[in-house]
Amino acid sequence: MKSKGFTLIELIVVIVILGILAATAAPKFINLEADAHTATLQAVKASMEGASALVYGKAIVKGIHNEPSSFPALPSITIAGGVTVYTHYGYPLGTDTEWKKLIDYDTDAFSMQKSTDSTRVYVYRTGDPVPTSTSDACIVHYTRSTGANTKPIIGVNKCN
Repeated sequence: MKSKGFTLIELIVVIVILGILAATAAPKFINLEADAHTATLQAVKASMEGASALVYGKAIVKGIHNEPSSFPALPSITIAGGVTVYTHYGYPLGTDTEWKKLIDYDTDAFSMQKSTDSTRVYVYRTGDPVPTSTSDACIVHYTRSTGANTKPIIGVNKCN
């Protein structure tokens, strides 16, 4: 009597082949490392937003929230520990020097760089090329305020 169907050995071979295919293909579709870096950059962005709001609140109290930065007398506020932070329309300047006063981040894993015109700050993975545009991958970018009552732009670009 002939029966139709698969033998146990044939089923086991098919399952083993599918397992091997899944083990080799899954890492290409699941990029947990890039997701982890992006999540860390989201945390840096949140820190920048909080620090920016704190600085702006202090600038309002001091009455300098409508003043642009201009040399040699830069508007400034003082934060905890007597640290002076320079502002532009009440928000932090777009320099790495000012942001290093305001936030903590893992300096071994991430670096901070200002743009050549000091209107932007980039936070990026250490070892990656220095960002030159707000559209570069795997960065947090801060673009300073462009005028009174205008918030700065703080964004995150996903890691690949």
